Amino acid sequence: MAEQEEMNIGIVGCGFDKFTSETRELAYKLIRELLSVEGAVLVSGRSPVGGIDVMAEETADALYILKIIHAPKVEQWDPPFQYGYKARNLDIAKDSDVVHVIAVKEYPPGYRGQRFDLCYHCARAGRDSRGHKKSGACWTLNAASVEIGKRQKMGAIHIISEEGITSEVYSLDCPFCGADLEVETHYANCRTTVQAL
Repeated sequence: MAEQEEMNIGIVGCGFDKFTSETRELAYKLIRELLSVEGAVLVSGRSPVGGIDVMAEETADALYILKIIHAPKVEQWDPPFQYGYKARNLDIAKDSDVVHVIAVKEYPPGYRGQRFDLCYHCARAGRDSRGHKKSGACWTLNAASVEIGKRQKMGAIHIISEEGITSEVYSLDCPFCGADLEVETHYANCRTTVQAL
């Protein structure tokens, strides 16, 4: 009998405070669907603000799926000689065969956190920057495509709203020439978009 091949599925996204009870329910449903691939192994980052990282871990536990969790040791972007968010996000990108970002289309009523008009991580990569609220998870997708592109072939941003889920799927290598992405500007010329759900 052939050994089952593992598929490392990176799942990252927004914190709990950006979800309503309805959009949280949609996020759990999507995570379950993403992890229903045969041989799935969850790769995530155990965000201290909860949200998608924690929801993905809970779902993986319920499905008895293996996990690779990169929890930051320090709640800072890039602290010298310590394991912060940047190092964690790079490790998620390196360990994932595919990276799924789960973001929200709108801030929920009463949201008290910092607000942005666009996702500047997506703007830098030539993706739609106004279709969802900014998430550091989009930086991880950039790292997967630009810095770690040799291993990964696909990334996706799933945008959750009260109306449902829209998914934008991106090829992380050039669909025309097959070259690995090595610069962010390549993204704008070579992306493929698929609307789903």
